[in-house]
Amino acid sequence: MNNAAGRLYGESALRETLPILGKILVVVLMCEAVVTVILYLLLPLSLWHVIIDPIFLGVLMTPQVYRFVVRPIRRAAEQRKLAEEARLLEQKYESLIKNIPVAVYSAMPDERGTTTFMADRWKEWTGYSPEDLYRDCSTWPRSIHPDDKNKAIESYIKAWKERREYVSEYRVVHKDTGEVRYLRDHGVPIKDETGNIIRIEGIAIDITERVRAEEEIRDLARFPSEDPAPVLRIAADGTVLYANKTAEPLLAAKGSGANQAAPPEWRELVASVLVSGTRQVTEVEHGEQIFAISVVPLPEAGYVNLYGADITERKRAEYLLKNFTEGLLGNVPAIVITLDNQLRVKQFNKFAEELTGYTEEEVLGGNWIDMFIAPEERQRVMDAARKGFTGKALSGFENHILAKDRHKILMQWYVSSLGDDRGNIVGTL
Repeated sequence: MNNAAGRLYGESALRETLPILGKILVVVLMCEAVVTVILYLLLPLSLWHVIIDPIFLGVLMTPQVYRFVVRPIRRAAEQRKLAEEARLLEQKYESLIKNIPVAVYSAMPDERGTTTFMADRWKEWTGYSPEDLYRDCSTWPRSIHPDDKNKAIESYIKAWKERREYVSEYRVVHKDTGEVRYLRDHGVPIKDETGNIIRIEGIAIDITERVRAEEEIRDLARFPSEDPAPVLRIAADGTVLYANKTAEPLLAAKGSGANQAAPPEWRELVASVLVSGTRQVTEVEHGEQIFAISVVPLPEAGYVNLYGADITERKRAEYLLKNFTEGLLGNVPAIVITLDNQLRVKQFNKFAEELTGYTEEEVLGGNWIDMFIAPEERQRVMDAARKGFTGKALSGFENHILAKDRHKILMQWYVSSLGDDRGNIVGTL
C-alpha cells in the first residue's frame, strides 16, 4: 500500500515539475541567445572565429542556438564585409575613370556602334550625357564637327566590316558652348573563344593641346626668329646653319652653337632622317623643360629643319596618371600581372606578392611559365596565353600557380591583350 502511494506521489510530483523545468530551459536558451547576439554585435568577427567560437560551440552553445541564431548572424556579418570590400573597390575604379583625362567607352559590335557605356568626360567635351548616347545612336555623329563627321563614321564602319581595331582623329563640338576639341579615338574589338566579336572597347583622348601646338609651330615657323619654341636648321654634314634665340641655350648646353658642329646625337638623327626621307620626332630636356623636336627633312636642299614644342606640362600629366594607375593596381585585392610577348613578368602587384610569397624584384623579367606553373599544366597554360596574343579576350580560365614555398593555389584569370601605338600586340594583362 505504501509503495503504491509512493509511486502515485512521485508521478504527481513529476507532472508538476516538468512544466517548471521546461520553462527554466526556455529561459536559459533565450538568455544564451541574447548573450550570443550581444557578443556578436560587440566583438569583431575575426575574434569570434579565433576565441569565442570554440568556447561556445564546445561548452555553452546548444545546437539550436548555433543553427537559428549564431549561423545567420555570422553569415550576415560576412556578407556585409564582402559587400563593403566590393563597394570600396568599385569606388576606386569609378574614381579612376572620372579623373583620368580620357573617355573610356564600350559599344555593341554593330554598324551604328550602339553605346553601352561612356565615361562622364564625354559630357564635358560635347554637352551630351552618357544617357543621351544610350538612348539615341545618332548622338555620337551629332557630336562630331560637320567637316569631320563623314570621315569618322567611314573609319568606324570600315574597321567594323573588316573586324579589326581602328584609330581615328576628329573634332567634336560642345552643343551648348560651341567649344571645339580634337579627339583621338582608338577602338578594339573584343572576341570570345570562338572568335566572334562580342563588344567594342575603346578610349577617346583629348589631343587639342597637341594639335594646336602643331598648328602654332607651322604658323610661327614662318617667323622663326620670333618663335618662342626652338627652331633650327642643320646641314647634311652636321653644321648648325641657323638657331633662333630659344634654341641657342639648348645648343650651348651641349657645347654647340650657330655655324658649329651640332651635338653628336643630333648629327646622327639628321643623317638618318635625310636617308629615310621621313619626319621623326625626338624629345630634348633642358633644365626643367621638355621639348618635342620635329625633324623635317629637305633632301633636295641638303638640310633638315627642326621645330620644337614645349611639352613639359603634358609629360608631367602623363607621369601623374601613370603613378595614379600603378598605385590603384597595387592596392586591388586581386593578382594583377603584366607579361610581355615572351611571357616575361613586367608587372607584379602587391597582392600578388602577398599571395605567392615572392617580391616584385624576384619575379620581374622571369618567365611566368617556368616560375609559377607546375609541369603538368604548362602546355594548357601556354595554349591559353597564345589566345591572349591573338587579341581574343580570355575570361574565367582556371589553373594552379606555385607559391614560393611550392604549394599550389587555384586561380581564375581574366586576360586581355596590350597593344602599342601601332596596334601591335606586345603583351597581356
